[in-house]
Amino acid sequence: MLEIGKISYLLTEESDEIISTLYSSLDEEKVTWDVLHINDKEAFLRQSLAEIESLMFCGAKTNPNQTLSFPRNGVINVPDDVKTAQAENAIAIMKERLKARSDSQFKTLSSMGSMANVKYDRKKQDLGVVSMTAEAKATPKKMTSDRAYAMLRPYLGSFRIL
Repeated sequence: MLEIGKISYLLTEESDEIISTLYSSLDEEKVTWDVLHINDKEAFLRQSLAEIESLMFCGAKTNPNQTLSFPRNGVINVPDDVKTAQAENAIAIMKERLKARSDSQFKTLSSMGSMANVKYDRKKQDLGVVSMTAEAKATPKKMTSDRAYAMLRPYLGSFRIL
């Protein structure tokens, strides 16, 4: 179970509400999130939190003894942007995990000769050769979701004060 302020900035119920505001009921992300078991949602939220907590934020924790990075700078509550970023990043982690599973299944079929010498480009939704530029390979990801990272950017600094 998620505990606010210890291992999460929000509960699964709050993440459900946030995701409902970010995605329509027809979006693949929302449909998939809605059918997840609560334990899976919590796992994705914890993974998302781990990525958030690895970032360097400006200022200092409101309480030096608090477990998580937020709240900061004397503010009592965690900013809504931080909560939304945790939910958004959890969605991105979920999508990445599902894509990895789908890719694994595709490779299994390919190795059995069912789909020899073919790769599936998920972005283009077609079969063909998939390549990645050297720049894309070399660029480290700060977080799984670029949108979540953009939400946290106003709080980021170049060094970390614990």
